[in-house]
Amino acid sequence: MHLKWFHVRDFQSVRDSGRILVSEITCLVGKNEAGKSTLLRALYRLNPVIAAEGNFDVTNDYPRMDVEDYRHEVESGKRKIAVPIEACYKLDADELAAIAEMFGAASVSKPEISFAKNYDNKATYTFAADNQKGLEYLIGKADLSEQTREALM
Repeated sequence: MHLKWFHVRDFQSVRDSGRILVSEITCLVGKNEAGKSTLLRALYRLNPVIAAEGNFDVTNDYPRMDVEDYRHEVESGKRKIAVPIEACYKLDADELAAIAEMFGAASVSKPEISFAKNYDNKATYTFAADNQKGLEYLIGKADLSEQTREALM
């Protein structure tokens, strides 16, 4: 997997970074205290080397000026839990081959996967797949009678 882009929102000094495109060489440029390290800290928390360093904490990480308003709005159901980091990765040929072997090459709609983590430290992922083509591939591989195969499709 190769990082394609990431997006940081409501994390420390960063309100909304917008999508930051990443290529083989990416350079973050800005004045001191502009938020360059903050962007990288948020990205690190998505998949930390040391698991204990991967958690978001509303008290320490949400922009200080609005943290109490945020807490009240979440508790009262007026707003959803904020997602400080989202990142999209392009799948490598080996990863795509493993998916193709299991579900068929046609099942992959986009060769990428996105991960996100919210302030409850719940990670989610998004992978675009054609479920119908994947199911057809699995059924085609299975040792089923022709009548059973037709009934499933």
